[in-house]
Amino acid sequence: MAEDTLYELLGVPDDATTDQIKSAYRRLSKTYHPDRGGTAAFFRQLQDAHETLSDPLLRVEYDRSLDTSAAAPPPPPPPPQGPRSGATKQGQWKNPPQATESRVSEPLAVRRFLSAWSRAINTLASMTGRRGRRRQEFVTVAWIVTVIVMLCVVVALLQAARDLLPLLLVGLGIFWWQRHKAVK
Repeated sequence: MAEDTLYELLGVPDDATTDQIKSAYRRLSKTYHPDRGGTAAFFRQLQDAHETLSDPLLRVEYDRSLDTSAAAPPPPPPPPQGPRSGATKQGQWKNPPQATESRVSEPLAVRRFLSAWSRAINTLASMTGRRGRRRQEFVTVAWIVTVIVMLCVVVALLQAARDLLPLLLVGLGIFWWQRHKAVK
């Protein structure tokens, strides 16, 4: 099962719609739920597949990872680990450092939080009855408000830390003075 793609796990084609993915997940979860005789590990795989393929951003990232893993050549063998694999005395490299792709990867918890937040905003947009362009505008405004609120929280935390710094320094000074006084 570990080699199957998430599409194969849910039994849907690569170009499946969100409704098809949801339907396949519901059908399989009824069969493989731990309360109905399925294993918890396999059910968790089904849940992860559904979460990943239901969210458009996670799905694009997953599809991209499938494309790169299928098209990528095998990695080169590691350089020999000799005692002098670095620079020589003349300033030349025996084993020059390899250029690596610098890609910042978000932790899974952050991706899941952003996915859940995106679903919440989309649910709120659908509850207000907005469709098409108005819905896109609503979602955009909701994300902008979210970013502004997060920036305000960060600024407030930095302000609190700045205000507490003098108190911390005074406390450390008193502690050092009492300690120094006790030593004499």
